[in-house]
Amino acid sequence: MQPVARSLAGVVALVGLTLVTTEVAPQPTRAATPPVTRYAGADRYETAADVSAGTFHGPVPVAFVARGDAYPDALAAGPAAAVDGGPVLLVGSSVPASTAAELTRLKPARIVVTGGPLAVPDSVVAALQSFTAGSVSRVAGADRFATAAAISAATFSPLVNAAYIATDATFADALAGAAAAGHLHDPILLVTPGQIPAATAQELTRLRPQSIVILGGPLAVSQSVAGSLARYTSGPISRLAGPDRYATAVAVSGSTFPTGSSTVYLATGLDFPDALAGGVAAALAPAPLLLVSGTCVPQSVIGEVTRLNPAQMVILGGDGAVGAGVNSLSPCGAASSSGAGCVFSSGAVAALCDTFDAPAGIGNRSGQLNGTLWGVSRLSGAQNFSAPANGWSATQLNDCGNTSTVFAPSDVVICNGQLHESVTDGGNVTALAMYPKQPFDFAGRTGKIVFDVSNDSQGSHAAWPEMWVTDQPLPAPFAHDSTLQSNPRNGFGLRFAGCNGNGCGDGSNFFSVDSAIAVSNYVENDSFSGGNLTVNDVGDVSKSGPGQMNHVEVDVSQGQIDVYATNAFTPGGTVPPLVHIAQIPNAGLTFTRGILWIEDAHYNGDKFNSQGTHTFTWDNVGFDGPVLPRDLAFDVADNPNGGGDLGYFIGSNSSLGVVDHGLYNVANASGALLTFNYYTQTAPVTFQYAINGHQHTLAWSNANAYSPGTMAISIPLSDVVTGDNTITFSTGGAPMTVMNIDLIMVGAGGVVGP
Repeated sequence: MQPVARSLAGVVALVGLTLVTTEVAPQPTRAATPPVTRYAGADRYETAADVSAGTFHGPVPVAFVARGDAYPDALAAGPAAAVDGGPVLLVGSSVPASTAAELTRLKPARIVVTGGPLAVPDSVVAALQSFTAGSVSRVAGADRFATAAAISAATFSPLVNAAYIATDATFADALAGAAAAGHLHDPILLVTPGQIPAATAQELTRLRPQSIVILGGPLAVSQSVAGSLARYTSGPISRLAGPDRYATAVAVSGSTFPTGSSTVYLATGLDFPDALAGGVAAALAPAPLLLVSGTCVPQSVIGEVTRLNPAQMVILGGDGAVGAGVNSLSPCGAASSSGAGCVFSSGAVAALCDTFDAPAGIGNRSGQLNGTLWGVSRLSGAQNFSAPANGWSATQLNDCGNTSTVFAPSDVVICNGQLHESVTDGGNVTALAMYPKQPFDFAGRTGKIVFDVSNDSQGSHAAWPEMWVTDQPLPAPFAHDSTLQSNPRNGFGLRFAGCNGNGCGDGSNFFSVDSAIAVSNYVENDSFSGGNLTVNDVGDVSKSGPGQMNHVEVDVSQGQIDVYATNAFTPGGTVPPLVHIAQIPNAGLTFTRGILWIEDAHYNGDKFNSQGTHTFTWDNVGFDGPVLPRDLAFDVADNPNGGGDLGYFIGSNSSLGVVDHGLYNVANASGALLTFNYYTQTAPVTFQYAINGHQHTLAWSNANAYSPGTMAISIPLSDVVTGDNTITFSTGGAPMTVMNIDLIMVGAGGVVGP
C-alpha cells in the first residue's frame, strides 16, 4: 500500500527529538446542517446492532464480538473488522437478543471473539457457535495490550503504512483514530501514558510500520514514549492531538480527509460503545468520526464539519447519548441547565460529569447514587461517649413530589434525572457529604467545577449547600466554629448560606458565598471565624423556589477562586446568564489535585428558621481537566446496632473489629488508605489499628478533643487482600468513636471516560 498523503493541520510531527508544530486555520463558527441519519437502540447492544444493520448486507465474511462494558478489546477490533469486512457487535455475560438477531440476519462465515474469558465468558463463545456455520475463534492476550497485539498479528502483514498508537488509560483519543486506522487498513496498538508494554513492542517489531501515528497529547502518550517509538519505524512519527478529545478527533479527521468527505459520523465523546461500533461503519464509508458533547457540538467540531462539507451526517446513539440539538449542530457554550448535562459556559470539556439519570445504588452508604463512583459520609455534632455515637435522625425526604420518612442511606435518592437528599439535624450541626472518586487536577491552570443545586437556604443558622475540594478522600470535610473541626490535610470549602455584603444577608431572597475556608497542613483559615481569607462579594443571585435550581461554576487556581452562578430557573426552561458572585483573591492553596465534595450542611435549622428538616436537589455535577484514574472505596457499613447512631463506640482499653467486604482490583492500586471520622476525649491521640492482623500505631497531634475529626492513613498494600478484610481499632485509657470507615484502593478503578 502506498503511503497516504496527510494534511499537517492539527499534527505535531516528531523528528527525532525535535517538535515541529503547525497552525490550524481558523474555522467558521457554524455549519449548514446536512440531512441526518441516526443509528440507535434502547442500549449499547441494540445501537451496535442497528449500526451493523445499516452498514452490512448479509451474509458477511466475519463478525467480531467484544464485551460491551469495556473499550480496549473492541477498540483494537475496529480496524481489523473494517479490513475483514464485518461488524463489531457487543455482548455481556450472555448474548443479548439484539446481538443474536443481528447475527442471525448477517449469517457470518466466521465469528471472532476479542478478549479472554474474563472479558467474554466461555459460555458466550459456545453460544455464538449457533450463529455461524464456520468457526468461532478467540483472539486474546494476557492483558489489553497483548489482546490488541494479537488482533493486529491476526489481521495485518508487516510493512503496514502506519501503526496507530493510543493510550489504554482512556478511550476518547482513540475513538476517531480507530475509524481512521480502519479506513487506511492500519492497526491500532495500546501503550500506557509512560511506557510501551512488551506485547506492543513485540508487535511493532513484527509490523515494521512505515510510519507511526500517536493519538492524543503528551498527557495521554508521553514524550518519552513518543521518543522510544522511533526504534520501531524508519519513517516519520506524528502526533494527532488537540486541547481536548473533540479537537483531537478534528485533528484525526483533518489528517485523514484533507479534501473533505461526503459523510460525517458523530458520536458522544462522553462514552465509548456507540463510537466503537460506528467506527467500523465510518471506516468503510469512508468518513471521519467526530465527537460531540452529548447535547451540543463543540466549536472545533462545527468548524471541521464546515470544512468537510458533507452531504450527510450519521449520528450514533439515541437522544440520551446524542441530544436532538446535535442534529442542527447546536454549539456548546451556554450555561448548563438541569437535564442538559455538564455544559461549561467556557466550552471546557468535562473530565467527569454525572447527570444522575437513574438510580444506581450498590448497597453501600451512597444510597441510590452510583456507589462505585460516589462516596457518601454523614457527620453530626451529636457525639458523646457511649451514646450518641454520630447520632443521625430519620428524615422526611421530598422525593419528586412524594414525602416519606427514611433513614440513612435511603436519604439519598435519584428521581426525575436528579439527585435528592434530605437531612433532619435534630438541633445539631450536621454534614451530609458526597464525592466522586475521581481526582480533580488544576496544576498550572485554572480548573472549573460545575453543579446545579436548589439553593433555598434560609441562612447560616438553617440548611445550606457547601462545596469542598480536599487533597485526600477523607470523609466529611467540614468545619463549624470550634465545635466541629473535621478539617482535611489541605483543602478549601465554600458556603452558600447567604451573602457577604451588598446588604442581602441571611434570610433574604439572594445568595452569594457568605464565607469560605482554606486549610493548609490541617490549619484552617476561615473567614467565618476570624481568619484573614478574603471573600469579595462581587454580586448576588436569586435563591431557588420550589422546583427551581441555580447553576454554579467555580474557577479554581492555587492563588485565586472565582465563583459564578445564575439566578434561579426552572429545569427545562431558559437558563439565565452567569453572574460573577464571589472572588477569593488570597486562596493560597497548597495543593493542585484534590477530591470534589458537594455537601448538605445544617446548624439547628429550626431554632430561628424552618429548615431543621430539609431536602436539597443537585444535578449536572462535573469538572474539567485531565481524566485521572478513579479510586475504589469500600465502605464499612454503618453500625447496624446503633439505633439512631451511625458510629461505633469503643470504650477505654478496648478493641473493635469490623469487616470491610468485597475488595477487588487490589493488584491495580497504586496505594491504599484507611479513612474514617473519629471523636476522641483526649488530644493529641494515638491511633491503634490493624488490617487483617497487621498492627499499626500513629501518634496524631492534629486532633481536637470533643470535636469530630477526619483521617486518611496510608497503609501498606501488602496488608490488604481481595475479598473481605478485617479492620480492628483499639484504644488506650480514653474512649473513642469511629464512623464512616473505608478502605480505599488508590487509582484501582482506572480511567473511566466522562
